[in-house]
Amino acid sequence: MVRALFGKKMDDRGSALLTVVLVVGFLTILATTLLYISGMNFQIKQADYQNKKSFYTGETGLEEIRAHLMEDASEAAARAYNNVTMRFVTTGTKDFRQLEFNNEFVAQLQEIWDNKLAMEGNNWRNLIRNYYTNGTDPSSPYTMRLDPNDIYDSNHDGVLDSSELLEVHDADGYIRIRGMRMTYTNPDNGRTTIITTDMDVYAPNLDWSAEGTSKELAAGVTAEMAARRTTVDVSKCVRYANWKKE
Repeated sequence: MVRALFGKKMDDRGSALLTVVLVVGFLTILATTLLYISGMNFQIKQADYQNKKSFYTGETGLEEIRAHLMEDASEAAARAYNNVTMRFVTTGTKDFRQLEFNNEFVAQLQEIWDNKLAMEGNNWRNLIRNYYTNGTDPSSPYTMRLDPNDIYDSNHDGVLDSSELLEVHDADGYIRIRGMRMTYTNPDNGRTTIITTDMDVYAPNLDWSAEGTSKELAAGVTAEMAARRTTVDVSKCVRYANWKKE
């Protein structure tokens, strides 16, 4: 009677095949989506890697310049120290000695740079390119160059002299080199990184206190005092200022 009312039993042959097709299709879509997301993630990481590579390579050029400036700061500090210690007992308080040392340091640093500039036509652009970056390494796959910002070329003559590029702070014991710009183009993808910054070259802070007995002071600076005063971390003497990455 039931078979008569509802007809023959429903035929479910082929449903398993349909289920398999649907599952395979779903898995295919899922796998394709995962592959696409993985590919996008790889591209993003690759782009980030190339950007960081460009940045750190460009920063390497600035660090090379900074290392040369540390050498100049060390030489200027040694000269200034010798000059001030000759007057150590008669120059009053430790603060006054530090002030004298700051002025001497700035004067000696300017003299060092003036001697180097004389060989480069008094042009800071040439000095930075030819001396502080050691020129261009022909074996390097990278193309790096450093140009002080043209905004400081007030005479518009293509020459950056000390009056245009330097800020001199005698009392504070430092000189600021303005408008450095390091440009690096990654040969792998053509991406360009530009880092602009100023560099401050500071006189080190030394211990100018008058320790010891009056007899020791009358004899001059003791070896122990001299050792303390001449132990300097030169890396802290050269600092970045107004740093910006493009």
